[in-house]
Amino acid sequence: MFDLILRGGMVVTGAGNPWFKADVAIRDGRIVEVGRVYGDAREVLRVDGLVVAPGFIDMHDHSDLAILVERRAENKVRMGVSTIVFPNCGSGVAPLNDEMREELRRRAPYLEEAGIEIDWSTIDEYLNRIEEGGISVNVAPLVAYGSIRRYVMGMAMRPPTGEELEAMKREVEKGMEAGCLGLTTGLRYAPQSYASTEEIIELARVAARYGGFYTSHIRDEGDLGDPLS
Repeated sequence: MFDLILRGGMVVTGAGNPWFKADVAIRDGRIVEVGRVYGDAREVLRVDGLVVAPGFIDMHDHSDLAILVERRAENKVRMGVSTIVFPNCGSGVAPLNDEMREELRRRAPYLEEAGIEIDWSTIDEYLNRIEEGGISVNVAPLVAYGSIRRYVMGMAMRPPTGEELEAMKREVEKGMEAGCLGLTTGLRYAPQSYASTEEIIELARVAARYGGFYTSHIRDEGDLGDPLS
């Protein structure tokens, strides 16, 4: 007995092969058969003429705060998105010090209106906050460089001291150990725009030790030379 059978859909696997018509059987939340499925199910849906595909991955999402309010994420689910990657452009909501927390409260008053207290400080605490309430989509979190630089250095328009650089590297390490998949930067935005390429490389190396990747909103998109320098 299956829980659900989707009958007659146009199956697109994402493997590069053409779509094919097939049934898809699901049991205990997992796909167990694809093809001509025989047997009964608690629910059978005819999906003739409709595409049946794996959930899409939104690689550039900014729902860090919205997901705490709209946990069903219907704006994503209704488009077939089942995994969202955030934060992006180096701008996140953790880690937070007291100054950053107060600014976030002013910038996002809808959180208080929804009864959500900004009471986390670390990336780990923020991710736990997401999990505690449950959400409909998967979240693939990144370490936000802009948040880390501001957490350690404020808006200082200068290179970090050796001590500050080590502090930022420790924050990247904490984020990766909390489950983040990589490092994101937005080098067009302050205070990230004050960083040198060498500074970014040092932090990216920490993420790389955990198998993480690097993604960036580059400094410039015009023909002005090296966009990373």
